[in-house]
Amino acid sequence: MTIVCPADAEEMERFMKVSVDWPHPIYIRLAKGYDPIVTDPDKPFVIGQGQMYREGSDVLLVTTGIGLRVCRETADLLEKRACPLPCFICRRSSRWIRRRCCPPWIRSKL
Repeated sequence: MTIVCPADAEEMERFMKVSVDWPHPIYIRLAKGYDPIVTDPDKPFVIGQGQMYREGSDVLLVTTGIGLRVCRETADLLEKRACPLPCFICRRSSRWIRRRCCPPWIRSKL
């Protein structure tokens, strides 16, 4: 079973295109809707992979689904205070998400 959690309506559309050929059952965590668009339309949705939305150092904000909006807003606020934070969205929820989705430089510290 694969669990995905799109961050906004546009990401849901990109997910639907790739889900057609996925060989396993998929559970989709949906928000209530009408959330602001926060994803980059040029970044493809890849099942089982995460995406870095902002580079930074010291602290890593990791989120899934609609939490990306809050994560990006928090990173923006802290950047104004000279504390740039990386922002990473996980594309798949699972018990092993940190090992499967985090970038290698974070994974090595888990």
